[in-house]
Amino acid sequence: MGSPRAPYHVQRMKLKPRGDMATPTLDELMYMDYMGSAEFEFGALPTSLKRMTTSVDSLEVAEVCGVKLRDGRGLFMLTLPGCAGVQKFLRLMAEDRRFMTKERTHMLEVVTGKDFLGKDVTPRSYCWVDAWWDIDNDVMWCFGKSLAEALLEAVRATRDKKKVAGAEGWF
Repeated sequence: MGSPRAPYHVQRMKLKPRGDMATPTLDELMYMDYMGSAEFEFGALPTSLKRMTTSVDSLEVAEVCGVKLRDGRGLFMLTLPGCAGVQKFLRLMAEDRRFMTKERTHMLEVVTGKDFLGKDVTPRSYCWVDAWWDIDNDVMWCFGKSLAEALLEAVRATRDKKKVAGAEGWF
């Protein structure tokens, strides 16, 4: 893979209640927030997910240095080796409101704990996001290593489910 592009099409994701599910697929683990742009429709998410499932055994969880929540959880990304260049963009996204993507990521609000009006952001807030997915670079990121590892296992479970179903292009 060449140098990663700056994230532009970033899907916001929120955790679903897990229940007793041992290893959920990505759709069973996360809600995909409605993004409001045609670029996120018409197969863009499955296309990125297919690329990720075909290389899932090479994906790794890596910490993004210098970005933490107030509770101390660090930022982790799920990526192929050699995509470390995305880290600089994630740091910018977490620090600078001027970093623009197609739709709002709310990452700055989650990091600072304040929305644009200065109100507290909590997991119940409209702008709370648990994880993000750059569908151009096939990179996911979130706060906390355990959630990043759960995302990796969810991508793996998605591949395994598609394999059992005999779906073409997923493994």
